[in-house]
Amino acid sequence: MTKYYVYAHANEEHGVFYVGKGSGDRLYTTGNRNKFWKRITKKYGYEAKIIEECDTEDAAFAREIYWIAHYKSLGQCEANFSLGGDGVTVEARWWGEKISESLSGISRPKGKESKTYKDFIDENNLQKLYVNKNFSTIQISKMFGVSSTTVWERLKQYQIPIKPIDQRGKKIICTDTGEEFDSITAAARTLNLFIENIRKVLFGKYKTTGGLNFKYKE
Repeated sequence: MTKYYVYAHANEEHGVFYVGKGSGDRLYTTGNRNKFWKRITKKYGYEAKIIEECDTEDAAFAREIYWIAHYKSLGQCEANFSLGGDGVTVEARWWGEKISESLSGISRPKGKESKTYKDFIDENNLQKLYVNKNFSTIQISKMFGVSSTTVWERLKQYQIPIKPIDQRGKKIICTDTGEEFDSITAAARTLNLFIENIRKVLFGKYKTTGGLNFKYKE
């Protein structure tokens, strides 16, 4: 039986800068890491440790979300570009200032002084999209051109509860079979497809994945 766990990568400069879910020797592998992770580890190195062991993959996903939220509340987990649970990453361009500040020590403009600041992501936007329409933080981030972490921070700022993994995102439909799924993650697990490939079909970057087409449920 496969054993799953939640792991952390840390160094003296950043503390815990990355949390992930894995099995086997995943916590020690360097493949399939984002550019920010690679730049941090190239300059400062890292140590890997298992934070928590889990009996199932679903449990590991849920605990990954918990630990990322925990360390982000402490100002850490800088190399995590999502809330965890589904492995979805944010485009690296949103993190240019963060990478530069972290690796060079140069302070960058904050808040409204920053060109990347978006003051129209207010409480009304989040109530309408995240709460009422059940959009995910990833979807909202793409709509407004910011990172999903920015959306997550706004949710905390306005004290809007973060949804459990099984309640995040819109439902999707496989147009070829008519089968409905509660999330992209659920579809990927059921159909043995890659999450990001389904997402690319939904956003029109791919026509199909695994010979199947998908759309968001209206």
